[in-house]
Amino acid sequence: MQVGDLLRETDAPPDLRAALYRAAAGLPEVKSLGTMTDELGRRGVGLAIDGAGIRHELVFSAATSALLAERDVLVGRARGIQAAIGTVLDWSAYSAGEVVDGLPAAPPLPLTPPCVKGAGTGLSVPGRPQESVIVGSSARPLAPPR
Repeated sequence: MQVGDLLRETDAPPDLRAALYRAAAGLPEVKSLGTMTDELGRRGVGLAIDGAGIRHELVFSAATSALLAERDVLVGRARGIQAAIGTVLDWSAYSAGEVVDGLPAAPPLPLTPPCVKGAGTGLSVPGRPQESVIVGSSARPLAPPR
């Protein structure tokens, strides 16, 4: 869903985020999932689009239209995937970002341990306790898709 790309990869202001959400919600192939919870336990409003046996879900903050999370869920037969219907194939969760002038000399955290099936890891950024790096992957079944 290109709306996800625009919100994930840019520093979109609130009015643009809201407009992108409304535009996506108005497309005939986009399904409203109503209120849902992301993998970090945050509640938001979900939109989804199905294709090739996989549903791509986006979770937005109802208050700010910020993209909170996205995930891919198996909803049918998908080439090369042997998993139960409802399995979360991958997910990403986003926290508040900021525009900076440059990258730090060294990464704030080592990205270890690597993701394993059914686990996600949240690590605090040293010296910045309100921030974290979330690394996650899952292969656990969810409730069957609507």
